[in-house]
Amino acid sequence: MEVPKESLRRVVRFGVFEVDLRAGELFKQGLKIKLQQQPFRVLALLLERPGEVVTREDLRQAIWPAGTFVEFDVGIDAAIHKLRTALGDSAENPRLVETLPRRGYRFIAAVDGAVAEEEQASTAAAWPVLTAGSTRATHARWRPAGTALGVLIIISGAAASFYASKNSKGGQSHANVVPFTSSPGQKSDPVFSPGGNEIAYTWKGENDDNSDIYVKLIGAGGPLRLTSSPAEEYCPAWSPDGRYIAFMRGGDRGGIGAPSRDRAYYLIPALGGAERKIGEAYGQRQLYEECLEWSRDGKYLLVADRMAPEDARSSILLLSVEDGQRRVLVSQPDLYVANPIGSPDGTAVAYVQGAGFLAGDIYVVAVSGGLPRRVTSDGRSLNGLAWTADGKEIVFASNRGGLWRLWRVSSSGGTPELVNGVGEGAGAPTISPRGNRLAYVQARADANLWRTAGPASKGRGAAPMKVIASSRQDWEGTFSPDGRRIAFGSDRSGSVEIWICNSDGTNQAQLTSLKAADAGSPSWSPDGKTIAFDARLEGHGDIFVISAEGGTPRRLTPEPVENNVPTWSRDGKWIYFSSNRTGSWQIWRVSSVGGSAIQVTRNGGFRAQESPDAKFLYVWVEREGGTIWRMRPSGEETTTRILQGEPVFAWWRVAPGGVYFIEGSTTPALVKFFDMATERVKTITTLDLGHSMPAYGFDVSPDGQWILFVRVDQVASDIMVVENFR
Repeated sequence: MEVPKESLRRVVRFGVFEVDLRAGELFKQGLKIKLQQQPFRVLALLLERPGEVVTREDLRQAIWPAGTFVEFDVGIDAAIHKLRTALGDSAENPRLVETLPRRGYRFIAAVDGAVAEEEQASTAAAWPVLTAGSTRATHARWRPAGTALGVLIIISGAAASFYASKNSKGGQSHANVVPFTSSPGQKSDPVFSPGGNEIAYTWKGENDDNSDIYVKLIGAGGPLRLTSSPAEEYCPAWSPDGRYIAFMRGGDRGGIGAPSRDRAYYLIPALGGAERKIGEAYGQRQLYEECLEWSRDGKYLLVADRMAPEDARSSILLLSVEDGQRRVLVSQPDLYVANPIGSPDGTAVAYVQGAGFLAGDIYVVAVSGGLPRRVTSDGRSLNGLAWTADGKEIVFASNRGGLWRLWRVSSSGGTPELVNGVGEGAGAPTISPRGNRLAYVQARADANLWRTAGPASKGRGAAPMKVIASSRQDWEGTFSPDGRRIAFGSDRSGSVEIWICNSDGTNQAQLTSLKAADAGSPSWSPDGKTIAFDARLEGHGDIFVISAEGGTPRRLTPEPVENNVPTWSRDGKWIYFSSNRTGSWQIWRVSSVGGSAIQVTRNGGFRAQESPDAKFLYVWVEREGGTIWRMRPSGEETTTRILQGEPVFAWWRVAPGGVYFIEGSTTPALVKFFDMATERVKTITTLDLGHSMPAYGFDVSPDGQWILFVRVDQVASDIMVVENFR
């Protein structure tokens, strides 16, 4: 329906609010509240008929013309919700907008007369419906800062007082970090709306039980839940015109080798409504936040995925929103690729490339084609990228300084600098298209080492107990050959180092002091005198050995490639490790006293363990959701698959007669034993791994009395917003 032009007022007042119907602006005591298109049109229609019932059918016809892709009932509910949030109204105790069940809505506040008349205008002309091809549609992070149609702006009292504050020198306003969320449960994947005043994000809910997509205004109101399926949903991305949000569904966020579990790309209206599946996701879900990105014309999603299920590696792809067809932008650049994000002017794409999630760098490639340009040379973990609005810099999360923080670097390369005002535990940055706001996830986890009764314990056994704990993260615990000591990794000193203690957790002592080296994967020599581990001193992983009593570590792998996850041969002469030096992850071995490395596998491998009698070598391979193979230590190519569907390379141990392993990607997980003689699997016990998956670290004591594992006892995460970001 169309509102009669003779009844249209230019400015209408009610209470402390003033509405400019022509300009599409709402004010509260002089502060502008710019409503998104659909909620404003609802308000305009209600104001044209104060005290009258406006039916849901009236709203449907005026706001969502025939052919518009939206579930009308859900869309109307969402628009009313956003309107009430902006006005500070309540459905339970309405002061402005009253709900009449099964009929519609009524504006119940007193409305003042018009200040001016508009001669030739109509509601339909004042707020046109934007389509994907509209020349007035705004663009998300792929466009320069500019007009922002269809975005709800609420300036809260805190925000207003912030903008009023000035620097005593030069009169410039200060940057200010404020919480965007404060509810229980883990949040991730924030992304600004095209206008920069709403954020879509992933939230696991107050009970931390399932990830869904939510949208929330900055400064006021509660979140609007968009998805509610029992599957995991994550990685939201706004369409350029702000009408839709793309997201991913399925799969458990895990590390190397986590299975896909029917992952796919979906589309949903930003106000809620019917979903539409775009296409399958063939790549594996990454440990850190992934992201989706829209092309400027709204026709494609920019993704890191495989062209086909059988492909070994992911590429940077353009995924058609209309039919799910794929086109390669950057073809299989390395073993690992993630986080593609377009520049504000749409001419370039930044992404993460490297040997794995622990070893990545930022690259930039022109959308028109050509060779990618390397921006950083750290070889570190990266958790999200964001272009500044002018396209001159890239903000990213990294542990390059030891702990997770936000950094900024010129998009043409250079030395990264810390983002001021943002502390440790920061990740997943996103910048509003206008460039005045930065949002990120502030997270902190308390992971500790626990032990529970093992397979050789008699009777019911002791209850699980915490043996190694701090207020930070402790993981990757492993027993010494005599079972009297434990080596483990910890970041309690401000960088990830190797620590050692008694098997009951007493006498904890720091063994290495490498500073920002990501030391991990400790492995005891058979005589218990030496510990091998991996660390990153020069932008790539290397294998080191150190005396169990302390001293200076000695590096065994001088080559500038990735070398990770060491384990000892049973005679103590060799150390097996994984390396990407041939272009794929394979198992190699090097003498424990140093020398040239020798390739062991040629069909893949990321972690290897010798059997107790040294007759066989067991190898974890990433493919097929994680598989364990048996072969000869000499590298003989005849192999036998022992287990399939073992998703995490750290969740298995070879023991006399078989293999212990953790099964399950949710807690409680099952500890099982594969018997080599009978080829049968039996359940040993269950483990409560806590709040987050995966929790790296699993071992069985040499006497079988104890199982050592990592439990994430506490996780806290919220989305923070930096106002007046520069």
